[in-house]
Amino acid sequence: MRTVRWIAPLVAAAAVVAAVTAGCKKKQDVPAPVKAVDAAVKDISTGAGPAPRPLVELGEPVSADPDGAAGEPALAVGRDGKPLLAWIEAGKVHVRRWSGTAWDVLAAPPNAATHRATGAPSLAVEADGGVVVGWLEANPKDVAMLEVARWRDGAWTQLGVLGGGQPVADPIVTSSALGPIAVWREALVAGGPVVVNVRVHGGNGWAPLGDGVLRGGPDGTTLAAPALGTSGAHVIVGWVERSPVPVTQLRRWDAATSAWTTVPGPEGADNDSTLALAVAPDGVITVSLSFHAGLRQLVTRAPGAEVWKKIDVAELSNGFVTRQRLIAAEDGRAIFTYPYGGRFAWWDGKVWFATPVPVVGPSTVVPAAAAGPGGVVYVGWSAARPGGTAKVRVVEVKQQ
Repeated sequence: MRTVRWIAPLVAAAAVVAAVTAGCKKKQDVPAPVKAVDAAVKDISTGAGPAPRPLVELGEPVSADPDGAAGEPALAVGRDGKPLLAWIEAGKVHVRRWSGTAWDVLAAPPNAATHRATGAPSLAVEADGGVVVGWLEANPKDVAMLEVARWRDGAWTQLGVLGGGQPVADPIVTSSALGPIAVWREALVAGGPVVVNVRVHGGNGWAPLGDGVLRGGPDGTTLAAPALGTSGAHVIVGWVERSPVPVTQLRRWDAATSAWTTVPGPEGADNDSTLALAVAPDGVITVSLSFHAGLRQLVTRAPGAEVWKKIDVAELSNGFVTRQRLIAAEDGRAIFTYPYGGRFAWWDGKVWFATPVPVVGPSTVVPAAAAGPGGVVYVGWSAARPGGTAKVRVVEVKQQ
């Protein structure tokens, strides 16, 4: 392992680039101020937070083949506190486990026989230590379907293929107290409205969670990738739906009534919006909403609260944050990763902490993140050095 050190000139240079870029934006590209639902936004942030933490790179950059191009990764943390890594390369799903000194191969790819995977996989660890991975795979008719496999007792078990016959898009698979949960977008019929599908895996295989289809209105269509957050018994699904105007839709699973309940979403969605969310162990929801010119909302809401509270971070209004990821740590922190040259941040309820990661590649790279026990955070991404092929890099954020 080697420590990656960041010095003041690097951070200052990034700030200058952001300032120049922001100053060059046309006036119409600057998003209008938006309010949160139910009441005026409350600013509960304290600024940019402490200085960047040291980062320790875990091993050498990784790909399955020395000359192979590793795709966008997914990260999870095992019950032993060590990270797991998954990515797609040459159509195969590769999963590795960090031994403490190297990225060990977990097993042969779960789709080694077909190797028609595309996009970025999902990766999660269950309460008993089982590893679940999901990915898009083209079927014999070249229709994208969602496939899921579980690693347990030294072998992969296929958990089935999901999809209603139309191409599956933007799938997410994660673990929960209910079992593995899968969420994806799919049109009801060819050329028809696109809806969010939700399934849970139990003793009898996959089954709809509730009615299995989430939709804000009878004619609504989902505009972008859905978001999924789980923590213990908490399950939250979010998406942006045009019905007839773009609206942020959020649903919370109520185990007591076995039904989905509506959580009023923050305002500000448009036709270009992307959404990410996370739910903490105490049920606090954090939502980020972006569009083509930058971040519109970064807000949080406690169970039973009547207002979204704003996390006001100046650096996120620079036009770079058009995609993002959010996860929740066991200690309640919301971990946020975003492009801006490759950065991650966390919100602990009082302080916003942000730091760059050593991304070598396009400024549009959105790192993946995973949080483990004791406050540990891992961040990973795929990018190529000049003249090379894309490799996956993972760093551990050292606590100070």
